[in-house]
Amino acid sequence: MREGTPAYMAPEQLASRAVGVPSDIYALGLVLYELFTGKTAFTASTPAEMLREREHESPLPPTRLVDGIDDATERAILRCLESDPALRPASALAVAAALPGGDPLAAALAAGETPSPDMVAASGGKGALRPAVAWALLASSLLLTLATLGLSSWSKDVGVSPLPRSADALADHARDVLRSLGYDESADDSVCWFDRNYDYLLWEATHPHPARRIRPWPGALSLVCRFSPRPLAPYTKALVTEDDPPPQLSGMVTIRQAPDGELLGLTVVPPQVEDTRASWPEPDWAAVLGQTRLDVSRLLPVPPRWTPPAGGGQRLRVMLQRTLPQVIVAGVLTVGVILARRNLRLGRGDRRGALRVAGAVALTSLVSWVLETHHVAEVSSEWRLFLANASLGLFYAGFVWLSYMALEPYVRRRWPSILVGWNRVLAGQWRDPLVGRDVLRGSLAGTLLAVIHHVANGAPAWLPLAGQTPIPVDRLVLGGTAEMGALFVSAIGIAIITPVALSGVLFLARLVVDRPGPAAALTALVLILGNLGTENFGLESVVAVMSGVVIALVLTRYGLLALSSMVLVAQVLFAFPVTLELGRWYGGASIFALVVVAVVLAYGFRTALGDQPAFGRATRAE
Repeated sequence: MREGTPAYMAPEQLASRAVGVPSDIYALGLVLYELFTGKTAFTASTPAEMLREREHESPLPPTRLVDGIDDATERAILRCLESDPALRPASALAVAAALPGGDPLAAALAAGETPSPDMVAASGGKGALRPAVAWALLASSLLLTLATLGLSSWSKDVGVSPLPRSADALADHARDVLRSLGYDESADDSVCWFDRNYDYLLWEATHPHPARRIRPWPGALSLVCRFSPRPLAPYTKALVTEDDPPPQLSGMVTIRQAPDGELLGLTVVPPQVEDTRASWPEPDWAAVLGQTRLDVSRLLPVPPRWTPPAGGGQRLRVMLQRTLPQVIVAGVLTVGVILARRNLRLGRGDRRGALRVAGAVALTSLVSWVLETHHVAEVSSEWRLFLANASLGLFYAGFVWLSYMALEPYVRRRWPSILVGWNRVLAGQWRDPLVGRDVLRGSLAGTLLAVIHHVANGAPAWLPLAGQTPIPVDRLVLGGTAEMGALFVSAIGIAIITPVALSGVLFLARLVVDRPGPAAALTALVLILGNLGTENFGLESVVAVMSGVVIALVLTRYGLLALSSMVLVAQVLFAFPVTLELGRWYGGASIFALVVVAVVLAYGFRTALGDQPAFGRATRAE
């Protein structure tokens, strides 16, 4: 650690701490200082004095010693001489790019070469925002977040149809109902969750009435509880649903309740083997219907009219729905393997970046599974759950790695500016001002997207717009602390995957039209078509156009890192029950969402300023 010339050692090397590339950058700064000024940056003669100077003193600015030195040159030299290694340029390429006339990225592109990821990360300059601009972005984001809060009373499921009782309280009531009906409520395992009454919401949206868009009964959400004499271990997903695991075990009970506790549905699996010597007792319909608000005297028996769900035509439709996505995925994988293999052979693939992105996806998938899964005390079922979800997480990670290796080199060659902040994050430069700038810009776009959708979904409360339902609240948010954490971690994974996927759309657009402007417009068109809804087509078309333009603008102008921040902030404001009614039992989830948005904004704001003070102008060190 102590090998070398002490006069050109970084402070961490003089202190016998770990050294690396930043230590070499510091030595480069000392050499550049001498080249431009003819003097050494520090005058100490012993290692102890050198360490004290480097840690507690700043060298005299070169412009104080020599006239005519460019300000950019001085800034580049002084950044190399930062005592904190994290504040120094990430590489010699970054130093070269910061010097006047130093643009290795432009030179590589002019020569028809594919720039390296480090060269892309080194381009773009320091990227710090002026305090006035940073404050404007922060204030705009906060105002849009407050607008989302104000709109949520008309635009969210829990806004138009508040939940007076928690899932635990309704679950206790469900047990009381089962006990009163003569069923055994002391099951070995039980799972409860809030389910969206979409059919009812759609009917209400197509039959608006002036008093209130959503009537209090049965509400936007209902609680579903499943009770089972055996552990409820799902087969296809991490979450228990009404059909997974299949309700086939004798004694399984599924009960659905309105938010006020009224019985909406009851399914009981009878004994597998019936006693033929005894007749099956007729259900006590009076007791069952007594748990509802139905008038028994007005009920009449009617013959069934609905087609059974196992009809032949439906089987064909389901088969096609299952086969088409598999064909598409197989085609994408084939093309990805070809492109990735070619990039690896030519040495153009960013292996480090692909591995870190895929690793982040695998980690978020694993953590999300651990938090959201209904774990059971049965070893075989738990092991099956782990294998199923771990394999799915590894598939996602492998798919992202392959996509990144296949697409990123082409994006880096044709549109490298959108990868600058992204590559700096992958290189570990979390405190880089340009990283903060992209995060702050992307967060503003995320709050804007949230307001657009909240306005659109709340508009039927004020305008005669039929067919539009409120924004759903994710089931996990209303389930508990662990489930809420799982949703947040999953949102991080989606924020990582989305930029990679949309960079593929941009790559295809550049293949169709080689110029950046038309390619950006084509990307926006694809996003608009992908965002078209099926409820109120006119209203959702306007939303799709606005959303597509915003997303395409962020992608092509501000880059993948800004897009990732936009997706994360927008997801939080969509999925969580952001509400001004913080006193309700789900107010904690709303506070959590607001804290997440505030933390992202604060990080972006503080980092985007660099070494500038938040108030006033930065003063030059003497």
